[in-house]
Order: sequence, then C-alpha cells, then structure tokens
Amino acid sequence: MSTSGKSFDASAVSRPTWIAAGGALILFISVFFSWYTASVHGLGVSASGSGWDSGSLAKLVALLALIALAALVIELFVPTVTLPLPASLIVMGAGGLSVLFILIKFVDKPADGGGVVSISLAWGIFVALIAAVVTVVGGYLKMQEG
Repeated sequence: MSTSGKSFDASAVSRPTWIAAGGALILFISVFFSWYTASVHGLGVSASGSGWDSGSLAKLVALLALIALAALVIELFVPTVTLPLPASLIVMGAGGLSVLFILIKFVDKPADGGGVVSISLAWGIFVALIAAVVTVVGGYLKMQEG
C-alpha cells in the first residue's frame, strides 16, 4: 500500500509560523484555565473559575485563537485557497483583539458579592495574556519574513 508523494516537513515551516501557531494554541487552551479566584472572608473557603465561565469576552478570545490557527493551517496545507488578507495580518489582528479583551477582563472582574467575597486574578489569565502577545509577535515576525 503506497501513500501519496506528499508529506509534511516540519523543518520547512518558518520559525515565526511556529511562534504564531504556538501562541494561538496556548491562547485557546488558556481560556479553560483558572482566570479568577474567589475567597469568602472569614470562612477560608475559595474557588476558582475559568475564563470560559467568566463571560462572552473570554469565549471571543477562544474564537480569535481558532481563527489565527485556521489562517495558519490554511496557508500551510491548502495553498490553493486565497485568504482575503495575508495570514500574518489575520494572526496579528486576532492576537491584538485577544490582548484587548484579556486586558478588559483584568479590569472587569466578576462581582464580589458585596464585600463578602474577594475576587482576585488567577494564573490562567496571565498565561492567556502572554500567549496573546506571543501570537501578535509571531504574526508580526511572519509579516516581516514575507
């Protein structure tokens, strides 16, 4: 049984493409990490909530990460499809909007229950912010190479 003559060569993919794809993949995954921690004063009880559970902006971040990944996959594996914009620009735009939405989530935390509950940022939102910045940088470097 023989296969087609085409195979994927990872070494042919440019470093900026790997950076952008890695940033977008981690950005997508980070939406499911803990973005907020809630602690009840006096009881010592705490709980965490993921970005996905924190509202629609986090869901938009996940969608933007998928859009960036799709643009890169189309560029790599479907060269016959012409995107309306260069993949690097799509990746930069998706990453930039993600940075903006994550920064909004930094400021617009869930309600604190009238002072009884303390809401703080958790590690996942910081991972998401870093991944969004990496996505933008990867898109920018990709634009510079072409």
